[in-house]
Amino acid sequence: MRSLTKILLIRFSSMGDVILASPLIRALRSAYPEAQIDFLVKKEYAELLRFNPHLSSVLELRSSDSEELKTLIGRIRLKRYDAIIDLHNSLRSCYLRYFSGARYVRVIDKRLFRRFLLVKFKWNLYGDPTPVAERYLETVRKFGVQDDGGGLEIFIPEDTAQSVRALLGRYKLERHSTILAMAPTARHFTKRWLPERFIESGAQIAKETGAKILVLGSKEEAGLCSDIAQMINARTGSNSAESLAGRVTLLETAAVLDH
Repeated sequence: MRSLTKILLIRFSSMGDVILASPLIRALRSAYPEAQIDFLVKKEYAELLRFNPHLSSVLELRSSDSEELKTLIGRIRLKRYDAIIDLHNSLRSCYLRYFSGARYVRVIDKRLFRRFLLVKFKWNLYGDPTPVAERYLETVRKFGVQDDGGGLEIFIPEDTAQSVRALLGRYKLERHSTILAMAPTARHFTKRWLPERFIESGAQIAKETGAKILVLGSKEEAGLCSDIAQMINARTGSNSAESLAGRVTLLETAAVLDH
């Protein structure tokens, strides 16, 4: 195992991909308990990592302009990282790792050619696909880092959990035997299920089980999420659904799911 004292992980976005890096973070901390382990991520996803005890610090990418990247390069070079682990492998992350001055650079294998063949020609050459979290861990295998099998994790501070408990207390969730959360949106439109399907499914589940349905999303998605909740209520003839879109942060959303 190489002796590493300063390690930088890079994964700018999005929510799921950042969370999928948590087993790698934990495994690195286990292998290098005294090392400085930092994570570079877009500002809007930083709270998902801010309270992770396995990280030394979180660096934020605040914009994509050239001046921001130059500033980041300066900060990265000053820290003199031994290793850069690039989990994004984009033009921006390539630029940052190239000028980082790090002794070791490891880059995720995205299987881009196989993905291209699948998307463009529907030729599936993946075989038995490797989960993303495991592909992240592949990048540090030469450092002797092993998966501990502990799975994904998000760390929620107690004050965040308390504020979410207070919010959810308004909806008398204890009256319902089933609580269902749905997130009907996605950053890319092609990854979205039709709103009508969420309405249909939500209404059916609420009628059959008496479930309370919490609709989750960002501030930008609040209108659509509110419409879905209202349509579910119209079909059930009761207040079965509530939209929390835009009312809770990413970390608070995790606390809602953990409630």
